[in-house]
Amino acid sequence: MERRLADAAPATWNRQVATVRSFASFVSKRGWWESHDLVLARRREHPDRTRAIASGELEWLWRRRDVTLRDMALWRLLYESAARASEVLSLDLADLDIDNKRARVRSKGGATEWVFFGANAARLLNRLVAERTAGPVFVTERRPAPARTPAQVDVDPETGRARLSYRRAEEIFHAGTGWTLHQLRHSASQHSRPVRPDANRRPSKPPDASRSSPTTPQASSTADPNSTGSSTSSAPVTPSWCGASTASAAPYATSSTSSPTSTPAKSASAA
Repeated sequence: MERRLADAAPATWNRQVATVRSFASFVSKRGWWESHDLVLARRREHPDRTRAIASGELEWLWRRRDVTLRDMALWRLLYESAARASEVLSLDLADLDIDNKRARVRSKGGATEWVFFGANAARLLNRLVAERTAGPVFVTERRPAPARTPAQVDVDPETGRARLSYRRAEEIFHAGTGWTLHQLRHSASQHSRPVRPDANRRPSKPPDASRSSPTTPQASSTADPNSTGSSTSSAPVTPSWCGASTASAAPYATSSTSSPTSTPAKSASAA
């Protein structure tokens, strides 16, 4: 194994080591083989900090006006909560607690826990949800074809639209930015520098209005266009979506802004 994987990346090596150790433990418990002489040391992994998106580029993203309300709410929620995209896309309206800025997710290991988000994501979610009372939080723009009707739990009972898939959400984000949804999770972890990887998570409990949420990553120096907090010396941009809330997921704004020179500006198409 050491000869075959001599040039493998540390993450690949450690994954193979975990597999061999698990198998060795399985056969050893049944008396089929003595694994006392098995010595496979893990290799140190070096995190790639370049996978995170720079704060300045994220601020450009938050100010874009050519993005739908649904997509901007999804991106904001992913960044501020540092949750996995699969967990956020699986959210139903019953899982949201916008007043307390948290959402109940089913984690990778099967546990149910709270993830917390900030005021910017809460404001966008309020507009996105509007008067809806049931169904998925993030849905497609069109109803699915009869031949591709999803499970009832993945359909909005009021509009008949299906839950937004990970594949489609990833396509939209990559087409509009050149990044991946997983990079938002990396960016949140790096910008907030949590004491532990699950700093934005808590075991799921009944809603408690008196409980305060932990600090969530925000867009550093420049305030959100719809924020009432302090801003930089430049005049704040006021997108057209700052008006009255509407029930439909209308475009996030009407015109596009130029991106930083390091990131080409593209338009995010609707699902």
